[in-house]
Amino acid sequence: MQKTMKAAVAYQFGAPLKIEDVPIPQIVPGKILIKVMASGVCHTDLHAIQGDWPVKPTLPFIPGHEGAGIVVAVGKDVTFIKEGDRVGIPWLYTACGHCQFCLTGWETLCESQQNTGYSVNGCFAEYVLADPNYVAHIPSQLDFIPAASILCAGLTVYKGIKETDTKPGEWIVIWGIGGLGHLAVQYAKAMGLHVVAIDIHEAQLQLARELKADIVIDAAKEDAVKRVNEEIKGAHGVLVTAVSAEVFSQSVKMLRRHGTAAFVGLPPGEFKLSIFDMVLNRKTIRGSIVGTRADLAECLSFAAEGKVAVRYTVDSLENINTIFKKMKNGEISGRIVMKIGEEDAAIYPKELISTIDLSNGNKVTIRPVKVDDKESLQDFIRHLSNQNKHSQFMENFKELSSDVLKRMTQIDYDQEMVLLATCHKDGKEMIIGMARYIVNPDKTSCESIIVVADAWQNQKIGRQLLDHLTKIAKSKGFIAITGLILASNVEMIELVKHVGFTISNSDDPTMKNAIKTL
Repeated sequence: MQKTMKAAVAYQFGAPLKIEDVPIPQIVPGKILIKVMASGVCHTDLHAIQGDWPVKPTLPFIPGHEGAGIVVAVGKDVTFIKEGDRVGIPWLYTACGHCQFCLTGWETLCESQQNTGYSVNGCFAEYVLADPNYVAHIPSQLDFIPAASILCAGLTVYKGIKETDTKPGEWIVIWGIGGLGHLAVQYAKAMGLHVVAIDIHEAQLQLARELKADIVIDAAKEDAVKRVNEEIKGAHGVLVTAVSAEVFSQSVKMLRRHGTAAFVGLPPGEFKLSIFDMVLNRKTIRGSIVGTRADLAECLSFAAEGKVAVRYTVDSLENINTIFKKMKNGEISGRIVMKIGEEDAAIYPKELISTIDLSNGNKVTIRPVKVDDKESLQDFIRHLSNQNKHSQFMENFKELSSDVLKRMTQIDYDQEMVLLATCHKDGKEMIIGMARYIVNPDKTSCESIIVVADAWQNQKIGRQLLDHLTKIAKSKGFIAITGLILASNVEMIELVKHVGFTISNSDDPTMKNAIKTL
């Protein structure tokens, strides 16, 4: 892995971030290193670099708390996260784990918590160090870019809706249909609630209509409090995402008796509250700050199932200062997500890729690929399908992949590594082997060497395997192998012995020959 990474660094409050090369964080015991694929940009990031909250970040720092990426290194004593996992880095970076709040499922209130991109360096960088206990597992159906905004914006409104104590069939008001509010409308609908959407901008109001809000109110043209109280007799719950203190006062007035308002917007200042109204009508108001790890898993599931979709624009890390300028001017509709890492580089770590020039003029590229369950393999198949357009490749690959998936459901295995190699001939690619499945290519059409070897014990053995494959490949051609290893010649058997793999029984002629030779 390279020693430095690109990052956006804040050196002075109120000043533009500097895009520069900084050292990649060193992996330490108890932590994981994540290659950031995408990072959302949140209004909290703007507050962080402006330094306008009571508790300020310590300069210099790297902002960003909506990072989605792939684990590329795991520290000592980390046993439940592994390299290759798809994870998200949320606002709650870590908490103490033993205070009254942590022990009762309210880690977001822990007084010892640290926050990503605020008290510790965040995700506006190619790599970020994270606490494995507090990252989210991103479902395989959810791509990195749409997942990024769920980690904060989605989580914040999902938890806020839960805090209103509304039940399916009841009415909730979402006041402010921007980056947060458009997600709130969708979560509320998915949770079985009737939704009143309120805003003062026509674009946001139109978005609310598209998202099937039951009632849409332009607060700039009519009395929103009056309409809500007259049309639905007041709301059971109100979620305020807007950043206007006056809206906070009005939201309480549109609650019906025994209603609850939850506030997630953070404007400066104070708001007026009628004590008489609060007491006699038994109204409740609550502040809500992001959500717990359980909340995050839930709201990611909604998105993975297609019930919630982020409206976003993709941008780049280099444009972060322009993004913040647009944010300050209110020129952003939905969310902005920066594409930071290349997925191909994350799936194929550069230091473990070997390209071999064979004596017959062919080239062989050997790449390590982690495939530890059916969903991972499906992800990988989708990735290959998107990356390879050659007709020869697709013809062979489609035939192979369906059978591979079928066989994988019948195999018991435990977090093993698969080494996948592809053959290049006449400008076209062929999948020769994958994931414990034997493919015996016609030697006349493919003379180069393709090897699939699983059950890597660690990266060191994987490196040894690649080294040996390279030496053998430069001088000989042989048949594709896989299994708990299958081999068809003496050289491969020696390689199997060297790395300590075992041979299992099989009726396949190639395997029988290998076992007989041993």
